[in-house]
Amino acid sequence: MTSPYERLLELTRFQQELITGGRWPEAVAAGEAWQRLVDTLPAQAPPEAQSLLEQAEAIAWSNTAAIEAFAATVSHDLEHVGRGRRALASYASAGHA
Repeated sequence: MTSPYERLLELTRFQQELITGGRWPEAVAAGEAWQRLVDTLPAQAPPEAQSLLEQAEAIAWSNTAAIEAFAATVSHDLEHVGRGRRALASYASAGHA
């Protein structure tokens, strides 16, 4: 039987695979499952879970960095699209004058 700490590590690795593959909706779902599992864990983990938690933590921080980088890229792209639309609107307005 898989312990909740082993499952946590599995979910963290799975989310990493999804992020790496650009499968963002599935990565979000995996993150939600991860959080639900974390919410069930006791405040103090047993000593035998330490290694699993350390591994999960390292991967989770990597996942967070990848998510933040992706969000920054999307934000930049959306800003660029917004500027393009404003420019097109101003050109269209000038053409009607």
